[in-house]
Amino acid sequence: MFVWKKKYDAVTREMGRQIVERDDTLMVREATIGRLQRTSEDMLARNLELQARVIASDAKLEAAMASLAQIAAQETATANATVKRMARLAREGIGARNARDQQAAA
Repeated sequence: MFVWKKKYDAVTREMGRQIVERDDTLMVREATIGRLQRTSEDMLARNLELQARVIASDAKLEAAMASLAQIAAQETATANATVKRMARLAREGIGARNARDQQAAA
């Protein structure tokens, strides 16, 4: 009976050690997953913030382009070559952005 008790105690100690070891491993993995999840959430929030900035910049660019195009279309002395050039550059900027958007969507 004493031999079985020794074997039982040895097996119990080994199982206890393995349980503690697995628990430590799981705690480390949970901490890593938590950090990754927080990083992912931070990146998503930053992405949304940057998208909002791009949308705001696009709206400003389109408004400026429309204003310059309107001035250039007047065909008066105030619609000189510089204003026409600025309107053309604005149109090309919008066109390039639209082309990039279409390529990204494809």
